[in-house]
Amino acid sequence: MSGLNNVSIEWESSGYSVLKNLKATIVGIFTEFIDNSIQSYKNDKEKIKLIEPGYQLKVSIKRIGDEIIIEDNAGGIDEKNFYRALKPANKADDTKGLNEFGLGMKYAAVWISNEWELISSAFGEDVERRVVFNYHDVVNKNLKDLPVFKKTVEKHTHYTKVKLRNLEPSKIK
Repeated sequence: MSGLNNVSIEWESSGYSVLKNLKATIVGIFTEFIDNSIQSYKNDKEKIKLIEPGYQLKVSIKRIGDEIIIEDNAGGIDEKNFYRALKPANKADDTKGLNEFGLGMKYAAVWISNEWELISSAFGEDVERRVVFNYHDVVNKNLKDLPVFKKTVEKHTHYTKVKLRNLEPSKIK
């Protein structure tokens, strides 16, 4: 299966400019990504362990040139939440966990990079979804949605990758 449709990122472009310029620390930024991985693990670990009894959460952060890749083997982002996750301040249905405000990943990615890519396959779904967010295109063109690219994967494949590119030099020291 390969397919394409759009995901809403609707917010005034000035909102993204605010995220870019908020005060933050590099540790706080990476904590946002790790929190998402942990929450996904908490949400899906029992289902995953039924299929993979020895399953353990793994999160990796690596820098390769001008790209930082954050990758986990947690439950992934299912269809409903993938579309919700890209829209700023769109809270998760369950805000008792770590993802309570709906800004963490977007804030972290925009703060540290000028282009980021979200790739995820959710446990129990047979599709990988991918979207690329280019900060300058979104702000300068006041984009309201972005294309989502899909491909077929095995049903119990589960992961999320965030690729941060065109890093902010003053923030990565």
